[in-house]
Amino acid sequence: MDARHGGSRGRQPHGTTIRRASPVTRHSRTPSLGPHCERRWPSKRCPNRNADSSRTSSNVSSYGGRSIRSIQIKPEDCPKTSESRGTEAVLNALILASRDARSGTLTADARQAFDNLWSLQFRNGDLKGAWAWLNFHNEPWEGNGSAYFGAALAAIAVGTAPGEYSANQDIQDRLTLLRGYLQRGADTVSLFNRMMALWASGGIQSMLTKEQRQSIVDAAFAKQQSDGGWSTSTLGPWTRSDGTPVDAASDGFATGLAALALQRAGVSRRDSRLQRGLDWLAQHQDATTGAWFASSVNKKRDPATDVGKFMIDAATAFAVLALTQTP
Repeated sequence: MDARHGGSRGRQPHGTTIRRASPVTRHSRTPSLGPHCERRWPSKRCPNRNADSSRTSSNVSSYGGRSIRSIQIKPEDCPKTSESRGTEAVLNALILASRDARSGTLTADARQAFDNLWSLQFRNGDLKGAWAWLNFHNEPWEGNGSAYFGAALAAIAVGTAPGEYSANQDIQDRLTLLRGYLQRGADTVSLFNRMMALWASGGIQSMLTKEQRQSIVDAAFAKQQSDGGWSTSTLGPWTRSDGTPVDAASDGFATGLAALALQRAGVSRRDSRLQRGLDWLAQHQDATTGAWFASSVNKKRDPATDVGKFMIDAATAFAVLALTQTP
């Protein structure tokens, strides 16, 4: 359910009413292209043309639509064309898997999206098990560590796909690579990315070890604020480019993500800490727009502009997912 769409009010599993905004309020503007529009593309290119020809064909992997040899690739070396393909492959699989989960049957186009996803997965280097991901030096989705975010989304896609797709023997070697990537970084990446991995482990528990799951749960609750919410400022080492401080107040983005990830990890709504987070969401929806507020960690922005609404849209999505999550 999308809280931005017009219609009557509806009762949610949490027992709270999510207000819906007028469609004119949220859909009359041009869709936001995101904060990356402000940045120039880096000039570095991935070393995909001068691979060591002595490598055997068994080490050939697909990268950016081309077959390449087993070379050590770092996230900052990937060209924007390959980053775009990797990002789109993950998002396509996630969107189609989420659609098909409603019917319980994985469609042919979703299977094709997953085939494309696996063909672009790295088999070697720093990104082994992950995908090239767009980096415009904007947090939290398009920064230096955002390949981990993309890998978590891929794991969510696999765990969401119906028809026991995650048990398909044809993808087990790929899942092993993905699992290894997520587990290698689970103790060192930002709390934002750790909570994304926690969310992913709700669909496929083996994506993280039991100890890693508990560690992330503990870290998330440790950042809960006195009012019951979470602040995006605490989810990573964010620094704004204009020198302004990152907003420290609880917001819908961090609170929605935390409440969602904790529920997906098996934390019960009877847990008073989680309940306080859900209560915060229930109490902080804007009665006029139907949205939840959050602000950019990259730069102070006018919330009335398209780019200023970018984080508000994301906050609203996470808040709705958290409040409508069923046991």
